[in-house]
Amino acid sequence: MACAGMIEDYLDALDRRLHGPGSVKSELLTEVRHSLEDAAEAYRDDGLTTAGAEQRAVREFGGVDAVAEDCQAELAVSHSLGTVRTLLAGVVLLVLMWEVGRRLIIGPWEAFPGPPLNPLAGLAFGMAERLGIVLGLVIAVLLLSVRLLGRRTSARALSSLLTRFNVLAVLVYGTTLFLVCALGMFLRPEVFQDVGMVVIMTVTVLVMSRLGWLAGRSLRL
Repeated sequence: MACAGMIEDYLDALDRRLHGPGSVKSELLTEVRHSLEDAAEAYRDDGLTTAGAEQRAVREFGGVDAVAEDCQAELAVSHSLGTVRTLLAGVVLLVLMWEVGRRLIIGPWEAFPGPPLNPLAGLAFGMAERLGIVLGLVIAVLLLSVRLLGRRTSARALSSLLTRFNVLAVLVYGTTLFLVCALGMFLRPEVFQDVGMVVIMTVTVLVMSRLGWLAGRSLRL
């Protein structure tokens, strides 16, 4: 039997304090509702009035602020994990896109048009590609570790770890790609003005901007 009154007020107050993925938030609120309603029903069976049963259920469940803190940590973990998965997809996309684009537009590095390629430029391009591959592997290991060990770690600690990882990964990878683009446009502007390279760089900016927004949002949860 659904309960109303004090339980609804409690849920409304909890709802206002939570921020994060809508589906996860809805699941958490549903779990809290069921717990409160089950407790209130048990107290009514013991002879308490509806109002008294709700009041006792709410009191024993815990204050809104404390419960909201725990629920918010769960929401932060959910958002951060979603960001990690999006980061993995973004890195795979960019590594493949840059490598395929380079081969189709530029060809082998030794056939790079114009004067011999500056060794620094070759190092930068290679570093960007290797960093993307390494980052993808690190993300895969991180996701596997969270899946295996996540239950042994508190939601707050896990959220903090994932948030820091997301911010650091986006900053490092985004900065590397920016420097590679800047170096390429400085050394070989004619190649980077090719329509295909312009498309690749535009997609890169859009992907990294989205990842940056997601990582930044993690800091606010």
